[in-house]
Amino acid sequence: TSNQFYPNLVRDTENETVTTTSQLSASEPEPTTSSTISEDETSIGDEVIIETLEPETTLTETLPSEELPYLIMVNVALNCVTVYAKDETGQFTIPVRAMACSTAREGYITPTGTYNTSDMFRWAVMADGTRAQYVYRFKGSYLFHSVPYMETSKDSLEPGEYNKLGSPASMGCVRLTIADAKWIYDNCKIGTKVIIYNN
Repeated sequence: TSNQFYPNLVRDTENETVTTTSQLSASEPEPTTSSTISEDETSIGDEVIIETLEPETTLTETLPSEELPYLIMVNVALNCVTVYAKDETGQFTIPVRAMACSTAREGYITPTGTYNTSDMFRWAVMADGTRAQYVYRFKGSYLFHSVPYMETSKDSLEPGEYNKLGSPASMGCVRLTIADAKWIYDNCKIGTKVIIYNN
């Protein structure tokens, strides 16, 4: 079925996978095969999800924005994520958690702007074949997720990539420690505002 957040993502519910596709017209059937990415998509360099494992949700009822407890700010220049809570006036001014991250390395981009979190996956296989935990989408193929793993196994973390946290290393996504990725995944409800800036 088509994903209401991102119509270019098609889910194979039988195999619990998603694949990006070109826009489908009403007369075209949705593809039934998955785990493929087009040449165009790979040339962009986005860390496109090519397979999802243990998906938590892709469609869910969201709270009104004024009821959401946190704001996520990503400083690309400093490779730092800060989560803010509301003060007594309802403004997001109270820092709750600061996290070292890795945004896009040279040749890639992490898009700046204001977005909202949407679907999430416990594990996912990324476009480069690595795996990640606590995957949480904020814009199209751009995601918050843990540092990469070689396999879908907690003992296959890539230590070299972990050691790059705090500096650019990704293909556009926001990589975090496992604990920090899990904290966002567990505490920031779907629809949470994400502001990404380069300062």
